[in-house]
Amino acid sequence: MKYKKILYPAVFLLLIALTIGTIVSQNESFSAEGFADFVSAANLKYMVGAALSMLCYIMMEGMALLVLCRALGYERRLHCGMMYSAADIYFSAITPSATGGQPASAILMMRDGIPGAVTTVALLMNLALYTLSILVMSLMGCAVRPDIFGRFGPASRVLILVGFATQAGLLAGFLLLIFREKLMWRLVNFFSKILHKMRIFKNEEKFRAKLASLEQDYRQCAGRLHAHRPGLLLAFLLNFLQRLAIVLVPAFVYVGTGGAPGRLWDVIVTQSLVVVGSNAIPVPGAVGVADYLFLDGFEAIVPEPVNLELLSRGISFYCCIALCALALLLSVLARWIRGQRAARGQE
Repeated sequence: MKYKKILYPAVFLLLIALTIGTIVSQNESFSAEGFADFVSAANLKYMVGAALSMLCYIMMEGMALLVLCRALGYERRLHCGMMYSAADIYFSAITPSATGGQPASAILMMRDGIPGAVTTVALLMNLALYTLSILVMSLMGCAVRPDIFGRFGPASRVLILVGFATQAGLLAGFLLLIFREKLMWRLVNFFSKILHKMRIFKNEEKFRAKLASLEQDYRQCAGRLHAHRPGLLLAFLLNFLQRLAIVLVPAFVYVGTGGAPGRLWDVIVTQSLVVVGSNAIPVPGAVGVADYLFLDGFEAIVPEPVNLELLSRGISFYCCIALCALALLLSVLARWIRGQRAARGQE
């Protein structure tokens, strides 16, 4: 497990370097001086708006998780929700198919005293609502501007359709796991048998006793959440606002760098389709895929979208990941300092 702590960030950074290198090398008109001039000429208030949108992206997920936990009977403070969100965003970015995001959040939630069953249901429900918000936003965009989809190239259109189908399938799967407990536990029992045969754990009876207790708690949590419709509606709204916040980053950058305000709908709808298509291939952080879709889609909006892509992606993704990593590091450091003080106090 230790090598993964180094491998995943290293691969992630390598993908970033390769992607940026490819983008720059394949655009003869791009230059470092030109990009610097592009950034320096940007309107500061719109750049601040882009940065605030990125911060809202982090905050909205944390707030949605807190709403779901409160609906399940566990209320936690705002800073706890921000750490759950930071862990999800950071580890989702550096692991393929975002596989590390939810487990990282789960560790923090259980460390804060939230039971495993509650944590599982809250994270699954939030993931379902997050996926639903992506689908709703893309469908709304296509309804407002149906011609935008046709502006993408053939390969991009395939990625968008595959991404949409993938998200729809995941949404159906998440809802089944939450509200069809029998299916959930059939899968758990199936994989537990495989793990036992692989001798991952030896005491099968003890393991199954723990599963039986967890199953009862899980069923109660799922039923409570299903009955708490106002909480679900609020959590969906927060997830939708989270998606909207990250989509607004390139919109702020576009207007702030001289783009026509009258084309804002084009920017928002195009970016929403970029988000859908970037989920088609399991690449850490969708690095490369999102960049390709952005450049392809925004060619119809700006003559040379490279500068716009690098600046908006830098704010919405790279700065966001760096901020989440810093928040997690400071949280670990603060916990270590408290532990050292507590240890000295017991001496």
